[in-house]
Amino acid sequence: MHLICLTQVFCIFRSGSVNNNWMDIYTFVEDLVKKFDNPNLRMSFITYSTLGHTLMKLTSDRNEIRDGLSRLQNIVPSGATHMQEGFKKVQILQL
Repeated sequence: MHLICLTQVFCIFRSGSVNNNWMDIYTFVEDLVKKFDNPNLRMSFITYSTLGHTLMKLTSDRNEIRDGLSRLQNIVPSGATHMQEGFKKVQILQL
């Protein structure tokens, strides 16, 4: 029996300290998203710095995912490093 994960949550660090590397981070996420081509796979984008933000709720709609990637690309990193804020958003999403 093979188990297949059909949910992928990206919890992405976006504090000011990654400002110079944001496009590298975005490109990494974009490349991963392109590799996950199962139409039943649901994805979500969550970012965190001082606060956590659900940028895109869980969806398998490729148009919504493309829009979520566009929003992710346009983020300007800022704030502190509060990883727990990202995990809180992931936990809420999974309920």
